[in-house]
Amino acid sequence: MKPVFHRPLLPPAVPEHDRACDGRQAHVKYGARIRVQKPGTRAAVALPDRSLHRLLPSKIRSRRLCGDAILTVLIGLSLLCGPLLSSAAERRLVPERDRKIIVLDPGHGGPDTGAKGPGGSLEKEVVLRIAQLVSMRLRHSYRVILTRSDDYAYPLTKRTELANQHQAALFLSIHTGGAFHPSKRGVTVYSYQESYGDAFSPAPEMPLPDSTAATRRPWDSVQISHKSESKRLAEALYHRLCAEEDSNCRLSSAPLLVLMGADMPAALIEVGHITNPQDEITLSDKDGVSKIAAAISNAVSEYLSSRF
Repeated sequence: MKPVFHRPLLPPAVPEHDRACDGRQAHVKYGARIRVQKPGTRAAVALPDRSLHRLLPSKIRSRRLCGDAILTVLIGLSLLCGPLLSSAAERRLVPERDRKIIVLDPGHGGPDTGAKGPGGSLEKEVVLRIAQLVSMRLRHSYRVILTRSDDYAYPLTKRTELANQHQAALFLSIHTGGAFHPSKRGVTVYSYQESYGDAFSPAPEMPLPDSTAATRRPWDSVQISHKSESKRLAEALYHRLCAEEDSNCRLSSAPLLVLMGADMPAALIEVGHITNPQDEITLSDKDGVSKIAAAISNAVSEYLSSRF
């Protein structure tokens, strides 16, 4: 009996794919392809976006089918994909020009290597790798711009200037920590805090050299107007990067030059202390940086979803 396919839950604009069921072709708008050689064999499921494939339960990705069971699986696939992929599917339907812009800033670059680990790892290389991974995770939902895509120098003030020019929804500077004592380790997430007189908190990325009114430029105080949202962004990042109670994770604020001119919510992350042997191992490990990138991208998505 030829299966009857029902209208899918995914949006109609999801690409259509030909289906094969026991040798017969059917045209279904499910955004997934199921191929059955004959009843009793395993079915292969392929999604248009391979990154979404892992979201499907294994019993749907590959299961034994008998006769009309193919209909149940197809309907089940639609029901399962609906709530799991609705957000991603909706984002993919938004034209590129209408997507929110995120600017990721891998710190340092070129002759400025940043901190160096005891094993020889360089901050500029680690943070670029993480920024690229975060970009890959977010680019299907947002327009992502990197302040640098390779190993070259880029002035600090130009980094937020780039974000301002593109009217970004969010600016995120990615760094590692560095300390004279190798025992210091862990993640620190910063938001901007203006300095008062000559007293300001220690900062990982060039604190203001002078905070007197005579030396301030008109745009030096622009980040202050986003102080509340920047703090919310920093908190979202902190909770994702420090999911469990960890005394090595810190949430702080400082008069950071790289954040000062950002006319949008902005934060700076130290993803670990590269000068600590244990943190350096994590930051040099493929799985380690992938977990960090996943935490950052999830925090960014959650923050933007709650704001827009």
